[in-house]
Amino acid sequence: MRKPIIYISLVLVISIVIILVFLFSDENNAKNGFERNIKALDFSVIKTIDLPSKSLLFSQNFGDSYYLQDYSNPVFLFSIDNNLSKLRSVNLKLPLLNIKNGGNIAFIDTSIYVTDGLNNVLDIYYLGTARNKHTRLTNKWLDQLNPLSPRTLVAREVVIQNNAPKRRITKIEISKPHLSTIFELDEKADEYFSNDGLLKYDKSSSKLIYTHFYKGEFLCLDTNLQIIYRGKTIDTIRTAKMKLARTIKEEGQKVNTKVTQANPPKIVNRNYTISKGFIFIMSGLKSDNEDYYGFRNNQIIDVYKLSTGKYIYSFYLPKYKGYKLRDIRITGVKILGLYDKVLVIYTLKK
Repeated sequence: MRKPIIYISLVLVISIVIILVFLFSDENNAKNGFERNIKALDFSVIKTIDLPSKSLLFSQNFGDSYYLQDYSNPVFLFSIDNNLSKLRSVNLKLPLLNIKNGGNIAFIDTSIYVTDGLNNVLDIYYLGTARNKHTRLTNKWLDQLNPLSPRTLVAREVVIQNNAPKRRITKIEISKPHLSTIFELDEKADEYFSNDGLLKYDKSSSKLIYTHFYKGEFLCLDTNLQIIYRGKTIDTIRTAKMKLARTIKEEGQKVNTKVTQANPPKIVNRNYTISKGFIFIMSGLKSDNEDYYGFRNNQIIDVYKLSTGKYIYSFYLPKYKGYKLRDIRITGVKILGLYDKVLVIYTLKK
């Protein structure tokens, strides 16, 4: 009887030591060189709505509705009205599409923009016309579609230059696609991985925001892709820190070089939303004045002024049943958060 007790005690001691080493390791308590102005906001959950997939993210909101898109299969769209009453499936009434591999769908009025993720084409369907008339543009590798009007689109584009892919932002007038307006992202040794991020359009201010995943910077552009300012997040990460691996493969007389990320880089900006003149950025970095437990059990959100990019304050949004926030929308005193397969609706207590 004594041996099992000794064994169990030993296991418990070792487990506690491992937990303490993890919690107080240099990585978890590393100083990142900045502090936040953390505001204690009091939220309460007023409603939850079950979702059909954990791949859903917020897409667009027009009028009195919010839209969610399944990014593992973008054909599946769902909407929820401003009363936040019920999730509804949206039937776009398009021809049968197969855009599972990185495809995108965006819509405005009666125009629907579609990319399939495999072929370098952009299809624009015009609903209400005979047989849903559509236009096809070729040689366009696009994602993150942001329609400005039924005939104007801003998106992220991938092009090949010097035998390597690079990302940039492009504005396309459907009637004159050969006269695209281009905004070049940072020209570094790697212009593909290091420039990865999120592009979103704020209709109320007519501004486009591009946040970088791997460095503390966000760009504010006008609808002609002219830079308004380069915003700096409050962290100290000014360049993307990542290691790349090159694989060279010979196929007959042809030599192909493939570049991949050698290790997962640290994510600085996870996601964001724009609301009422402010940018709300879901940061991936702990500040020096934050408690480790508070950071781990919540999503820290940094608030910046849209007009200037100036940092204002930060606040926490808690995990929901152990799941961390994936995407967010803010409307008035309500916050809509996506967690796993649940939409959680919070209200801000006064």
